[in-house]
Amino acid sequence: MIKTINRHLFFLIALFLLASLNLAFGYDRKEYGGWKQNLQTGCNTRQEILLTRYIKVYEKVGKCKISGLWIDFYTGALLSDWNKIDIDHLLPVAYYDKHCRKNKSLKEIRKFYNDTENLVITSKEENRRKGHKTKEQYAPLIKNETRRKAYIEKYDKIYNKYCN
Repeated sequence: MIKTINRHLFFLIALFLLASLNLAFGYDRKEYGGWKQNLQTGCNTRQEILLTRYIKVYEKVGKCKISGLWIDFYTGALLSDWNKIDIDHLLPVAYYDKHCRKNKSLKEIRKFYNDTENLVITSKEENRRKGHKTKEQYAPLIKNETRRKAYIEKYDKIYNKYCN
């Protein structure tokens, strides 16, 4: 009985936290449609980024998965564990939704979400650290000057593409 109560309490807390995140960000991420499936390859956007931006492939794990090495866009660290890699929106979805989305159709916002120019490979840890920070908030946290400049240049390009 106590385990059942604990499970129900955990479930209610989880629902509350999810609802709080939606209120905090002020948008429903589901509207963005998630990763687009490429009908020709059968892979989604995330998988295609990893399949096209690797440094070295150790083995093909499946049609849309490989084990290999990637470089973290923000830190320059080598990443090898497929499960610890995130594909990050350089211009955060939360920022886009609040400042750039006005009067855009679902087709347009889904194009933004899957735009490979706005997607970079990073570790899950670094992606959580960046979160929905703006360029002004996050750029100073990038220690390597070359990477910081590349981030700013790419951010500005995406900003001009979607927010001007």
